[in-house]
Amino acid sequence: MRQRVEFNIWGWLGIVVFSLTVLSIGNLRAFGDPVEDWIAKLNSETPDIREEAIGKLGDSKDPRAVAPLIEILEPKKAAMPGSGNTAAADPATAKVQQAKQRVGRMDRAETTPARPLDAATMRQYTAALRSNNPAERKTAVEQLGQSGDKRAVKLLLSAMQGRDFFARAEILEALGTLGDPQAFPVISASVKAQEVPVRKAAVRALGELGDPRGAELLYQAQTTDPFLRSEAAEALGRLGTADGVKYLNLATKHKDFFIQKDAQTALDGLGFQHGLEPLIELLQDPDPKVRTLAAQALGEIGDPVAAEALKNASGDPDAKVAAAIGQAMGATGAATGTPEQRVKVLAAEALGKVGDGRAVEPLIRAMRTGDPALQNAAGAALGSMKSPAVMRRFQMDLVSKDGEVCKQAISDLGCIGTDEAIKLLGQASGRTEVSVAREAVVALSKTGKPAAIPYLSKAISNAFLRQEALEGIFAIDHPDTSPILIQLLSSKSFVERQKAAQALGRRKESKAVEPLLAILKSNDTPVMKDAISALEEIGDKKAGSALIELANDPFVGEQALTLIRKWNWQPQTVREKCLWFMANKQWAECAKLGPEASDLLLEELQRSNSGDVAEALATMKDARAVPILEAAITEWRAGVKHVKALEALGWKADTFEKQVLRAAAAGDTATLKKFWKQDGRMRQIIEKVLNSTETTGLSGVANLIISMRLSEMVPSLAGKLSAGTESQQWSLANQFLSSRNETLYNAAKSWADSHGYRVIEFRIPGPSDRW
Repeated sequence: MRQRVEFNIWGWLGIVVFSLTVLSIGNLRAFGDPVEDWIAKLNSETPDIREEAIGKLGDSKDPRAVAPLIEILEPKKAAMPGSGNTAAADPATAKVQQAKQRVGRMDRAETTPARPLDAATMRQYTAALRSNNPAERKTAVEQLGQSGDKRAVKLLLSAMQGRDFFARAEILEALGTLGDPQAFPVISASVKAQEVPVRKAAVRALGELGDPRGAELLYQAQTTDPFLRSEAAEALGRLGTADGVKYLNLATKHKDFFIQKDAQTALDGLGFQHGLEPLIELLQDPDPKVRTLAAQALGEIGDPVAAEALKNASGDPDAKVAAAIGQAMGATGAATGTPEQRVKVLAAEALGKVGDGRAVEPLIRAMRTGDPALQNAAGAALGSMKSPAVMRRFQMDLVSKDGEVCKQAISDLGCIGTDEAIKLLGQASGRTEVSVAREAVVALSKTGKPAAIPYLSKAISNAFLRQEALEGIFAIDHPDTSPILIQLLSSKSFVERQKAAQALGRRKESKAVEPLLAILKSNDTPVMKDAISALEEIGDKKAGSALIELANDPFVGEQALTLIRKWNWQPQTVREKCLWFMANKQWAECAKLGPEASDLLLEELQRSNSGDVAEALATMKDARAVPILEAAITEWRAGVKHVKALEALGWKADTFEKQVLRAAAAGDTATLKKFWKQDGRMRQIIEKVLNSTETTGLSGVANLIISMRLSEMVPSLAGKLSAGTESQQWSLANQFLSSRNETLYNAAKSWADSHGYRVIEFRIPGPSDRW
């Protein structure tokens, strides 16, 4: 009986457990499967619900979620009549190339209408180019430039030799107007001329020439030469090629606001679509290769105005065309963060969590849509799958004979960015095909990962890959790049030195302090500003001793002084204190430092001819200043302070000539008038300067004649207007214009007219009487 009771108890317990299990299953079916519920919610019209559902499905890692998530991820493709995969021949490339040449030239004639010159006219212009009369030369240059006659190019190129910078500038303008490519070497070399007017003329000529080779030169001029910023931007717009528009778009992203503004103004001047109409029209071409190349060209240019056209063409059924359009959309910013795209990004992330192999191809296609956010999400998802099949897929594409397939695989691996992907890219960067290797280096650079550094470092030694590899080294913020960057501070390219200094500053690399200081000590002018900025970011105040040496430098002095003040740096040695006082124009404080400061003050006096410095040296009783000051008086460059300093140092005007020069420097008009009336030797002193073939003292003598109104000396003075360089003539002409003397005024006006200047009339305060 007892055993039977026990059996009944265990039997009833089994029945209860079974019933509870059945009840639980029933409840589960009654309330629904959570995965199925989240899948159903993917169709919700409420974005928040859809996004939550995608996240839950990813967390579930349930294989049933793969198909609906792929459905969200895959873009809808609209059929396009007349499209196909027919292979295109070379004419497709030529067609797109012609379109690239027509970019920005829709409303512009290609060349100057030719007006061939007859033999007599050519002889006349040839003789005029050799003339000593500036007006004749100027007229000949202008007429040859406007003729459109290609024979004029050689004439103008030969006329460049031995001319002053104003004449060379005029010739460069004419060469640009002629638009002959054979002038490109001379024009491009002149962009780096010493004289600003020549550089400006060369930049304008490159714009008129329309040679695509000039685009990069103009961009460098715009971003590195402050005197050419506006002219170079305008010239890039005038260039009328795809490269010109590309570099203008690049300049709109520059850190300098004014460079951005000038570039945008130049782009806007090309019209509503920035002159890209020839390429945009080809997105509808029946040949898929033409459409592909057109999309690639628009992507290279990177202009946002092409975004709408690329969006409209994004449903292209041809896989290669669609991929090219997707890449171009990313480059132009056509892919935006709409709610629909946000859902796609989340779907890609969820598929990565699920890790199902069915998602590989859809995720690869997602990387090619052009949406940067979706590209990154899809790449990260593929990388997180840890599936050997993923990398095998790309390994197969990398060995494909189809170059486009290979390059696309490289781009995809760059988006994935895992160590395995970087290893494959590193192998591809060593390929013998330069185009493939370059794409691999670009992809390595875009990963921004430390694992890419060894491959990029190796690629730097390859001249064909160097630029792309360096961009990656500059961008990757990792200690392993510092030795490379420090080595680049000694590069022959000032652009590389600049970028290396900037990157070291961003990294606050303390090991770069000494190499950066070496740049400052070597007077590497193009890089000094970047070196100082890098030192500021690093914040090592021991650089103060080197910076104070630059405080009086005309190019970077103000920047160095600003940083020193920001650091509240205090000079320690006598030299440092003297340089500090000199930078702040505290000459009296310099004098208090004693003999150790004399050498610096003497150098400054020699450089600037400053009267204040002369007074400081007189206070210090440094007789070494006497020869320098006496030379200033003899050359008519001295003023009242120079005279006082000389006399304080014991100098005496012991000859009549010195007495005249002293009176002129001191502005002692009464003594000068006395000398002029009583002693004919003063006239001889003035005539000595006027009759000299040199121009030394000419400006001072002109001031003397004008201030004393020595009418009898005016004809001789007016005749000196043709002496010296054109810049010296220009300065003397300005003195004549304000002299109130009719003869001098007319001489200056005639000179201005013959040299292409315009005289601006304005009232001068004071007596209006003329003499």
